[in-house]
Amino acid sequence: MDSITIVNPATGCQERRVRITPPDELLKMFENAKIAQKQWAAVPLKERKKALRRLQRYLQNNYQEFIDAVQRETGKVWADAMLDPLSAVGELSFWCGRSEKLLKQKLAPWPHWVLFNNEFTIRRKPLPVVGIISPWNLPLAIPAADFVPALFAGSAVVWKPSEYTPLTALKFKEVFDSLGCFPENLLQVAVGGGEAGRIVSENADVVLFTGSCKTGGAIEEICRERRVPYHLEMGGKAPFIVWPPANVERAANCFVWNACANAGHYCKAAERGIVASSINSDFIKRVLKKAAVLRPEIDYGPVITEFQLKIIEAQVADAVRKGAKILCGGKRLERNGRWFPPTVLIDVNYDMDVMTKETFGPLMPIMAVKTLNAAINAANNSHLSLNAAIFCDDKMAVKTILEGLEAGNPNVNTAMLNWMAISAPQCAAKWSTGPRCNVFRHGEASIDRTCESQTVVKHKFSLPLLKNRELFWYPYTDLTKLTMRFFIHAFYPFF
Repeated sequence: MDSITIVNPATGCQERRVRITPPDELLKMFENAKIAQKQWAAVPLKERKKALRRLQRYLQNNYQEFIDAVQRETGKVWADAMLDPLSAVGELSFWCGRSEKLLKQKLAPWPHWVLFNNEFTIRRKPLPVVGIISPWNLPLAIPAADFVPALFAGSAVVWKPSEYTPLTALKFKEVFDSLGCFPENLLQVAVGGGEAGRIVSENADVVLFTGSCKTGGAIEEICRERRVPYHLEMGGKAPFIVWPPANVERAANCFVWNACANAGHYCKAAERGIVASSINSDFIKRVLKKAAVLRPEIDYGPVITEFQLKIIEAQVADAVRKGAKILCGGKRLERNGRWFPPTVLIDVNYDMDVMTKETFGPLMPIMAVKTLNAAINAANNSHLSLNAAIFCDDKMAVKTILEGLEAGNPNVNTAMLNWMAISAPQCAAKWSTGPRCNVFRHGEASIDRTCESQTVVKHKFSLPLLKNRELFWYPYTDLTKLTMRFFIHAFYPFF
């Protein structure tokens, strides 16, 4: 197979055939990227910033071009598709404002006053070629969070989008190249599936991956064997806790949106409603009222891939077989494309796949719990740990939940808003991320995802009588011992 057929999941109609990047051509991309990277890294940061600011302005003025590309391959409704260019603009804006501060050399404080005649400088060097493997649910927003800081740092990018959504990536590359302010081959797009992902993982100087645990594990194995850095984000199963006293109306509004926006295709989507028994009936009534009026093509879009639709249908069938009740939705809509309606499930438990496996679809299982401790335990009962939402107006109860909750990004009385907090890291734990060396996207520290640090020590001047040596160099004498005894007692108080 030398091409991929892109089908619009909203209509079932073929949109375009896209040529797959052959392996030899993909390998050549890395050679070209190294040449482009040297040219780009030699450009002063202020000039790189001007070029990327120009890209930002183009996106701000022509965002509909990217919405159109996203909608063609995902079928998303306008508001959901808008998140892709909106997020990319946010990334560019943030790094335009922070890059000079983060990338300039910094003087480290003296570790000891005896070393005052030495200078300690910390500098960052861009890793030459950043390999990005991105998912189909947010075809521009997620990769932009990876390639924008990489470009500011001075790296080149080889980007392999999901084989289900290459059109947005190809559109972005077209615009990127047309601006005329970047070296040729600085950002390249490789179209393909698992084989292309493997080649990227085997040749990039750092790999940034977002996707399934299975694929992430394979990438981790390749990168560990090569001893190159890699950073992973691998799904979520976000709990949505509602505990009194709470604004139940606000909680219900947020739950339906958090579960069904983007057809549930957010790794930060609410996938487990955990509600206090005392307010559960009221909460369910409000959720049903709001879910019932959601309109396909206006409020929610189709399921983007056929295999994800099968997972959603299988989870509903498994839950019903094990005693769950469907209060609304539950069956594929009879219309062209891949449509599954917002679905509310009650009487659910942790023997059901819908409560233990990532859904990535518009399902709203709701579980009633009697105690706050039971709510926390239910929320933590998952191998994934990315987002969580807590709706509660009792500060002490919220504090108790936060202290016990195993979630990278808890949101209190809101949901998913952490994605737009570009200044703060997108945290994760358990199987939602890689090992502890993983650096999360977003936040100032995320610049280290695509850079390596150097500590430069410079001898500035010699002390009298010590022009040609230091007291702790050879030969070791009684003066050496005296110096080192003095050294150990002369540290600053804060060390």
